[in-house]
Amino acid sequence: MIDDDDLPQELIAELKRTVEQIGADFVYCRKDHSHEPRGTSTSRRLAMQKATHNILIIDDDIVLDPDCLKWLADAYVSDASGKLIAVGGIIRNNRKKSWGEKVFNRIFFLDGDGWDVTDWGFQTWDDHITKRQTAHYAHGGFCLYNRRAAAQIDFPEMAGGRTALEDVYFARKAKNLGWHYIMEPRATCQHFHGAGGRDNDYEIGLQESKNRRVIFRNLCPQSFGNQSKFFWASLGWILRQFLTSHFAKGRGMTVGFLKQPPKQ
Repeated sequence: MIDDDDLPQELIAELKRTVEQIGADFVYCRKDHSHEPRGTSTSRRLAMQKATHNILIIDDDIVLDPDCLKWLADAYVSDASGKLIAVGGIIRNNRKKSWGEKVFNRIFFLDGDGWDVTDWGFQTWDDHITKRQTAHYAHGGFCLYNRRAAAQIDFPEMAGGRTALEDVYFARKAKNLGWHYIMEPRATCQHFHGAGGRDNDYEIGLQESKNRRVIFRNLCPQSFGNQSKFFWASLGWILRQFLTSHFAKGRGMTVGFLKQPPKQ
């Protein structure tokens, strides 16, 4: 357990008892924010350092469904390629995209085939698949990682903490290096979107746009076609915020898109 805030001692003790009752080890690490920044990347890096086996990352607002671990493990051992970076599961309470949303996404190059990070730096996903499939992206907060491979790729330290697209950067880098994911639709969970540790909507939008530019600049082919698609997709993603009344996030994304991000 990586504590990125200040969990009560009673809860830590209860979790420790629960874990030890099934014969497992409980390892607790509270981050020192005087030199360890908040955010999922640092937390996952710490977890990889503490772990001795493959590691299932579960964010604190995720609740696993029955047999979830069984299906993740089954998918993991089914792959004999030697290039499996992780197995991802499905968040079953994510809503289905409407017909209009699908059309909008197609127009602005915000959609793709299954789970992927496109050559212009945008992630695509579908929580309503019915068959196990090879992929190049997964929900980072609910993912069984090949620890050795993930530690080599590492989780980037990007501006903005847990809302900063670190999972997109990680997945695109893994794809560039020839690794892949498996998506297992029978491994399901529910996501309750906890607000703890998040910035305000303006800052979220600001950092997201800035970091999206870093992903495209550092990891994506810089052809004229990809540059055009990145520009058009960014406009669509910003427009979507205003159309769905997320005005503060949309303003932040606009400012972030116009600013030149620092070299990373």
